[in-house]
Amino acid sequence: METEAAVTRRAPALSRRDRVFISTLGWLAWALLRALGMTWRCRILRGEHHAMLTEEKLSFIFSIWHDNILAPFLHHRGKGVMPMVSHHRDGEMIARTASLLGYDPIRGSSTRGGGEAFHAAVRALLDGRTVAIMPDGPRGPRHEYKPGTILIASRAGAWLLPMTFDAIPKIVFKSWDRMKLPLPFARVFMRYGAPIQVPAELEGERLETFRLEVERAMNDLDELCARDVVGPER
Repeated sequence: METEAAVTRRAPALSRRDRVFISTLGWLAWALLRALGMTWRCRILRGEHHAMLTEEKLSFIFSIWHDNILAPFLHHRGKGVMPMVSHHRDGEMIARTASLLGYDPIRGSSTRGGGEAFHAAVRALLDGRTVAIMPDGPRGPRHEYKPGTILIASRAGAWLLPMTFDAIPKIVFKSWDRMKLPLPFARVFMRYGAPIQVPAELEGERLETFRLEVERAMNDLDELCARDVVGPER
């Protein structure tokens, strides 16, 4: 049987040229994020939600939309969180960058390698690790909460912890997810949502109803954080 480390760190087969290119991009992304992050003026809102889960040693999944990943990604570095990263070529660069930042990536997604990644995430949560998943990935639709994250949490008896951020000034990329990148010296607001306890054995209509509720909570959190940049709310 393969160890969890072998499952989580497995990468797709790449040519030597691709490996060098992706490794270089990973280092550049790491350096850019670290340099930018040192200039950001960050404010954490509703941090007690995260503190409650960690202090009570509850198993949970960070639930973050694709476009909101960069600031939380930097903020939680070096704590052994296990992000789920797709097997796509872009995912390989993200996985390299994540490793440099102290993450332990789980390779796979709902479209490629999903079954293996699903079981690796469940095992990690049962072992007391924290997992991070972008539930509208790997290719959208944007802000549509796919059920895989909920099923993982349901199987592992884990909670969901929504998280988002907004910043001013920032760049919004013209990608499918409209990813946000805070500019140097930006004011960055990171906001945690209320933890969501996931019932066991969700399926059928119950799963779909719950999925829509979580999707709505995630989008409401986004709207609230968008207001934080002009007048933070508690």
